[in-house]
Amino acid sequence: FFFISRSTIRSMASFFPLKKRKEPDGREPENMGAARKQQKLNESEGNSSEVPGSSDSPAPPDFVSQLDTLLKKYKEGLTEAGTKLCYSSQEVRKLEQVQTLKETLEQHGFVILCDAISKKSIEQAKCKIGQCICDLWSETLQEEPEIRERLKNGDLYCFQRFRNASSGQGNASFGYYYLQYLQDTEYPKINIEGDEISLDHNPIHAKVNLDLISHEDNKHSLAIMLALTHINGMISWDSVKFSTNPRPKPKTMTKQAMTPMHIDYYGDEIHRYQAIDNEDAVTKLFFVPGTHSEEAHELLSKIAGKALFTSHGYKRIPSGSNEKLTKVLWKHAIAPPPYSRVIWKSGTIHFEGEASKRPLPPDDPFAGAYSCCGLKDSPNAQRLRFVIGNHIPTINQESLMKLGIAAERGLCPAVYGKVNKQTCVHPNIVNRKTTQYKIPRKISEAKLQYLHDKVKEISSTENPEPSKLKDLAEKEISSPLKRLLYGIQQPIESLGFSEDDTQILRALMPADKE
Repeated sequence: FFFISRSTIRSMASFFPLKKRKEPDGREPENMGAARKQQKLNESEGNSSEVPGSSDSPAPPDFVSQLDTLLKKYKEGLTEAGTKLCYSSQEVRKLEQVQTLKETLEQHGFVILCDAISKKSIEQAKCKIGQCICDLWSETLQEEPEIRERLKNGDLYCFQRFRNASSGQGNASFGYYYLQYLQDTEYPKINIEGDEISLDHNPIHAKVNLDLISHEDNKHSLAIMLALTHINGMISWDSVKFSTNPRPKPKTMTKQAMTPMHIDYYGDEIHRYQAIDNEDAVTKLFFVPGTHSEEAHELLSKIAGKALFTSHGYKRIPSGSNEKLTKVLWKHAIAPPPYSRVIWKSGTIHFEGEASKRPLPPDDPFAGAYSCCGLKDSPNAQRLRFVIGNHIPTINQESLMKLGIAAERGLCPAVYGKVNKQTCVHPNIVNRKTTQYKIPRKISEAKLQYLHDKVKEISSTENPEPSKLKDLAEKEISSPLKRLLYGIQQPIESLGFSEDDTQILRALMPADKE
């Protein structure tokens, strides 16, 4: 045993100072030493003396608060200017109104067209989705006659238990109807401008999305969308989302996740507007007005700690680990009402969340839209969305005829992995997919032959002459309006729009040629 005197302990303490205890809220305890009290008094009087380990460096910038302020000022500016971003499509009938809408879209990044699609056309679209599912998953449903019948009558809920990777569903958690990929050698192929393009089974683009927007009830809102975006563009290949977060969830169904906060950034790779029609319930697709600006993008990059917008593609917003950022974004977000069409430019943040019970009031810049209450995934809430974005194609008319014929037959360019990557068609494939759950789907010889038969007369080995190709396109795609939606240029007078809408499109055509 040995003893240390109190004087020795005090001497050691002068060389090894003990860390001061603090209260839970960070305050110094009341009984701090007299010397420390004097130092605090000196600092309060501006006579601070340097102490080892102290720092006079300013606090790091709070970029999230700066973004919050930016978005607040953005909405205040809209209110002061009397600018609206939400319109009734049925009330937009004059060229001057369309021009105002077009300026609004360019300046503010998105607009909402309410009442863009009729309930009748949606009910027909559900039946067509069911028919396409029966075609896409014909082998899975071979012994399910009751399910097939319900699907053809528009009951999409009955297919939920088959939505998993082992049944051939691609990106099952995302809720869109896509098949898993094939082996490279199995894809049907056509020749486009010297490149061999792999095609895969996707009848939904032609039979659902294009038929919905060109439905007689919806032609006026389609004319407005073309006037706002690209009259001589094409509706980008895509699909339909149907998700419900069912409770109880079928055991064999992959859980369908909420769409996280993200931006689809195209830069100058392709000139595209995104667009979606919906019949959503309480879980909606929200957009954050003002996040399309360069200033917002700079702040988002600073928050992320890296440059987000130096490359193209899907940009996940780092909100999962940043609760403050998440709250700021959903606090400023709005969602379109059911049966409306939202059109937005590359760079606007969007995500899924829970909608308020009532739409915003008439004096709000987003009157008719819904504010966000948070990110709760409400059980059994329908999310039904039709993806109908529009872009200027980078391939020629002959190529668009071939691809239009293929799409009308149920084939669109394959989207998974590196397939089609080094081809002229690749920039136009805006629905490219990646997933960690890629499983090559099993396909019978009969089903594979069924797909290959769809490229007869347009396959890589046949290459019809331009005149024969044009005749084939007009025969198989009988509607001039639908040919236009495939990117095949048509006289405006042949599209079947009203005289007023035709005059608006004619007036805007010179500015649309790019």
